[in-house]
Amino acid sequence: VLQGEASVTTPATAEGETSSPASEALSSAPWRALLAAIDPLVRPVLAASGLFGEAQETGEDDEVTVDAVGFVLSQPGAPGQMWHPDAETRVGLVNVFVPLVPLSEANGPTALAPCSHVPPRPGCPHVVRPLLAAGEVLLFDWRTWHRGCANTSDADRPVAYVTYARRGVEGASYKQGLPSL
Repeated sequence: VLQGEASVTTPATAEGETSSPASEALSSAPWRALLAAIDPLVRPVLAASGLFGEAQETGEDDEVTVDAVGFVLSQPGAPGQMWHPDAETRVGLVNVFVPLVPLSEANGPTALAPCSHVPPRPGCPHVVRPLLAAGEVLLFDWRTWHRGCANTSDADRPVAYVTYARRGVEGASYKQGLPSL
């Protein structure tokens, strides 16, 4: 899937996702390995956040599900994305980004507007662009305004992601039908 106004011959940002449900996707070895590496780190953070309800604060993991796994690939020359939230009002969805290469200003890190998920939404006066090493983890609420920055480097910038959801909250259904890994 090419995003933005890119054509087949123009550098673009591609996004792919495994087929729904996430449990089918996790049958492949790379996704199982990714989840095994990040899940022990992510679940305690989610529990402390309170985003997944009181049950999660007491350590009951059955309130948190893996909604989707996928990737975003920014090719050399890809323009920056428009600012957007993945959902404006759904509470209980968190993206976990795992860059597969070191992120730099040149290859287009993800820019985030802190606190933009909390009403009333500020005018986003502050923006952060975490320059993560390959394998580091970035978590953010789906309501947070963010964008992939332009890739001005000469190399692809792949980022894997896992979407965690509070049980009963529909998440990445809008992404169904994207190409599978």
